[in-house]
Amino acid sequence: MVYRILRGIIVFIVRLLVALLGGVRVQGLENVPRTGPVIFAPNHLSYSDGPVLGSYMPRAAWFMGKAEVFSVPILGWLAAALHGFPV
Repeated sequence: MVYRILRGIIVFIVRLLVALLGGVRVQGLENVPRTGPVIFAPNHLSYSDGPVLGSYMPRAAWFMGKAEVFSVPILGWLAAALHGFPV
């Protein structure tokens, strides 16, 4: 329940920021299976890759994240609440 509410808020904010900053082109969503395993591997051109990718993904996802991120008080809680796990 917390994941769905929090994800909805984050998706709204990230998509709004992306639109204000010029937009993004999303291709291939029809190839993403609705259920079952799938691996997304972004190139990490910036720190925004994770939030942007997660905001346009049509399903729930779990993310690996740098372990140091999880030690930052608010950011660590947010990452864990959005299905992130430290590596």
